[in-house]
Amino acid sequence: MATYTLPSFEQIDDFVQSLLDRKVESNKAAPYLPSLKAPGIVGVYFNEQGRPAAVCMMSIAFAAASAAALTRIPATVAGESVKRGKLEANLLENANEVFNIGVGLFMLGGGPRITLKTVHPVPPVLPPGLMAMIMKPPQVIHADVTIEGYSPAGKLSLIAT
Repeated sequence: MATYTLPSFEQIDDFVQSLLDRKVESNKAAPYLPSLKAPGIVGVYFNEQGRPAAVCMMSIAFAAASAAALTRIPATVAGESVKRGKLEANLLENANEVFNIGVGLFMLGGGPRITLKTVHPVPPVLPPGLMAMIMKPPQVIHADVTIEGYSPAGKLSLIAT
């Protein structure tokens, strides 16, 4: 039995839209795994027993757009990060806040408390234990997410136990 219920695409839209105060549209996407060729950021949430309980993976495009939109940074700044495949320090800080608030995406259906414990920019490679959870996820949803005023669309993948 699953501990957490992953959100629907409509719930993702509503959640991210309320966070960013911008129109958001998410759709089913092909699986996303951050890599050297598809850089991203991975946030890992732990339960109260100290075990990984959920993972959020953001492509650089989604991380840059959501981080920029959070504090009204211009889309051109986010676009430069996408071109470089790496977030500037201020966008990385904002992306960490998006991860922190994003815990709510895993809590929409209830479940025990979880908290963001680690954030891994990719590249470099992810720790082996985390890779095992990502490669054989108990539950997963992959979304292409468009945030009004920012392009291109980014990838968001949620994994939960």
